[in-house]
Parts: sequence; C-alpha cells; structure tokens
Amino acid sequence: MNAVVDRRRVLLATAGASALAGCSSSRSEGSPSSETGDRPGETASAEIAGISAMLQYVRPRDGRRPEILATEDRQYVVVTFGAPTSDASDVALRLDGTEYASSFTATADGRLDVGFEVPLNVAAESATVLVGGESHPVYRDVLDRLSNPPRLTSVSFDADAEVRPGTIATVDVRVRNEGGPGPFKGVFEVPGAPPKVFSERIDGDTLAGYTTHATIGSDVESGDRTAVFDTGFQRQTTTVTIVERSA
Repeated sequence: MNAVVDRRRVLLATAGASALAGCSSSRSEGSPSSETGDRPGETASAEIAGISAMLQYVRPRDGRRPEILATEDRQYVVVTFGAPTSDASDVALRLDGTEYASSFTATADGRLDVGFEVPLNVAAESATVLVGGESHPVYRDVLDRLSNPPRLTSVSFDADAEVRPGTIATVDVRVRNEGGPGPFKGVFEVPGAPPKVFSERIDGDTLAGYTTHATIGSDVESGDRTAVFDTGFQRQTTTVTIVERSA
C-alpha cells in the first residue's frame, strides 16, 4: 500500500481503473513546449520561443534531483526564450491589469524559462508579456488554460514489489483530472535508478493511467527500499524490495 505525505492539502484519494495508458516523457525538464505557434499578425519578437500555462513546473538542477514547483491555489505562466541571454528582471507579466514579477527562472536545452506565479482560476481576459520596453501578446489558448486549469483530485502510484539489480522496474501512475486539460508532472525516485521526470498531458474530466520504467543499477544492494513519486502537491511512497541476483 502506498504511503502518502500531505504537503499542502489533501488531494489524494484512491484512483479507480485506468482510462488511458501511455509512456512517460521528459520533454518538460525545464523547457515547456510553446503554446503560441505561428499566427497571422503575431507581433512577438523572435526572442520569445513560447508562452505556456501550467499547474506544476519541473526545474532541472545539474547533477541533482529536479525540483518540483507547485503551490496551493496558484499556477504558472512560463515565458520561454530561445537563448538564455535575457535578464529575467527585465521580464514582467501583466494579467487582467495586474503586473507580476518573475518568481523563478530555469535554463535547459539552450533555452531560458522565466516563470510567473499567478492565482488559480483567474478570469484571464487579457495578458501581455513585457520585455524591456516591448510588449508581447499572450494568446487565447494560454488564457483559456489559466481560466480552467487542471484539477487533480486523485493520484495513485505503484511500482514492482520486487526487482533485481540490473533489471527494469515498472512504475504506474493514475490520476483523475476534474478540471481543464493540461500537463501533469512529477519526479520518480526508484531505488538504484537516477531520478526520472514524468510529464503527460491529461484531458479534462478524465481518469488516466500511465506506465513508465526505470533501470535499476547492477550494484544496488538487496533489501527493502522506498520509491517516491513527487508531484509538488504531495509526495507518495511505496516499498520496493531489491532481491539478490541469482548466482
């Protein structure tokens, strides 16, 4: 049975049967995909590669476990620059007449992300990104996501009960989203394997299941270990037993 440590508020309930299965992706490791694409009349300069809205953000850290950013009753607007040359202090977000300063930055894959923490379920009628003296529009798809973000009411996590060194462990996640569509993120820590970023888009009003895998190091000592799935809102654990390799 999973052990759950509630960090900010209880979002966890027992999930039912999976409605969707897929493989995890680590694309979101500090560099979210653009939601702004090419549009007729777009005035944003080429330095902005994309503007995204997300409930959680995974920030990479060199040689260390990625950091999960998630706050109760808040969400993020993330402005991605094509190169890490912009000064985050020169970037601001104006959302429905309120101006926000950046709350975090992250660099990965030759890009710079500047994140803005904003209220959950804002009206999001209009928004502009201010870069120095220039203003760049935030398009309707991002505003719609801010107005109706994902609402994760049930998350469950499980892993193989027993694994041998040098083999592959299977990890399963289930989540119910009672809000709008959007990315669902987390970090797996499976004994004997490097931390792994989890990121999947989940549709609104959906119970979904995802499966991923972790390769266990060949030199891991036997015994009971703790596997962790951290979503930022909660940290879930389950016991994995490392079984001695056969002679």
